[in-house]
Amino acid sequence: MKDKHNYIKSNIKLEDLPKKQLYSVPDNYFDELPGIIQASVVKPEHIRSPSVFWSASLRYALPVLALVMMLVYFGIRINNNSIDVQAMLDDISTEDLVLYITESELTTDELLSLIDINELDVEGLVDDNIEILNDSEWEDILEAYPELENDI
Repeated sequence: MKDKHNYIKSNIKLEDLPKKQLYSVPDNYFDELPGIIQASVVKPEHIRSPSVFWSASLRYALPVLALVMMLVYFGIRINNNSIDVQAMLDDISTEDLVLYITESELTTDELLSLIDINELDVEGLVDDNIEILNDSEWEDILEAYPELENDI
């Protein structure tokens, strides 16, 4: 412990330390160094090649082409999906329509307000579709649809 304490107390002088050459420098390194630095900093002249032109034009042309293709695709798709409402209504049976109307909460006044009477062919309806029901047919209808008894 005493040796260690003495070592710390002793003054170390840099002049007393041995000098060693750790690194070696090649000959004329510092003479050539400015030329090496300038060569790496100065960009070589860029010669414009056709591939650079095509890559720049494709960068702008591809998004425009993709947009045109999407517009054409969705435009054709919308035109092909025209809805024929009359054909859809023809596919629904009369019984299903009657059942829907009776189970919905539409009143007769609300239902009649939706119909434009001026556009109806009333004479055609009267001539073709009116049938007179006898009592047994009325009873069959009321048995099938008991909720209609209050409406009649």
